Amino acid sequence: MSRSHEIQRQIRNVQRLQRVMRSMQLVAMAKRRRCTDRMLAGRPYAAAIRHVARHVVAAHSEFRHPLLDHRDDQRAGYIVVTSDRGLCGGLNHRLLTRVNHAMDARTETTDEIPLGVFGKRGMAYFRRRAGRVLASANNLADAPAAEALTETIRTLIDEYAEGRIDRLFLAFNRFENVLHQKPMIVQLLPVLPIESDDMPHTWDYIYEPESIDLIDAVLRRYIHYQIYQAVLENRASEMTARATAMQKATDNAANRIKKLTQIRHKLRQAAITQEIQEIMAGCEATSG
Repeated sequence: MSRSHEIQRQIRNVQRLQRVMRSMQLVAMAKRRRCTDRMLAGRPYAAAIRHVARHVVAAHSEFRHPLLDHRDDQRAGYIVVTSDRGLCGGLNHRLLTRVNHAMDARTETTDEIPLGVFGKRGMAYFRRRAGRVLASANNLADAPAAEALTETIRTLIDEYAEGRIDRLFLAFNRFENVLHQKPMIVQLLPVLPIESDDMPHTWDYIYEPESIDLIDAVLRRYIHYQIYQAVLENRASEMTARATAMQKATDNAANRIKKLTQIRHKLRQAAITQEIQEIMAGCEATSG
């Protein structure tokens, strides 16, 4: 096979890849719009339930829920939200690196830290790292059902309620804008009280029917929805990062095609020049 034919074959292969990546970009852009709308619609409720939960923590109730116990910060657990698929740039890598550094900073060994993981990428990472994954959930849809998250959430809450961990953290990628997705680690348990500047006075509530039932319902709804919102945030970040990565890949493929085309033209011009030189040399030989 001649050199020009080999380059032409490479151009066709790159063009096929370019079409695939362009299609993936368009799909990711369409999904990004839906995921972003769903995520933004959930933020007001997430903020409201967080505010209510922190008021409950600050109230002087006759009952102290086990999820409100403040203990010495010795043992921690993590709920990590990642994507199921790759091809989204460094989105998962940045988050997992931050979680890795946070875990290394703990006093206990890494194998003793309990984990709840959402997404196949996180599972693959902690399997290589020998993390103690207690529960996981994969193949979450763009709008995951709450039931798909329940088992993992319940497992880590039970770890805290039974005193096996003193802190529970949530790690996910927060959607800032189409150019920036921020990896975050926030404390879920114990629930942090409202800052004194935001609430100058403290008060108690009048509970009906019983404070135990209402506080338990509020706190568990708070925890479940914060994790659910984190999954939505991470999904919107994933689609945004994938659309950006596929756009860059499509542009790189176009640049590669351009360079290969230039090389093919140079080879063709060199071949034509050589043929002309051979013809001229033959003419000179016959005329002489």
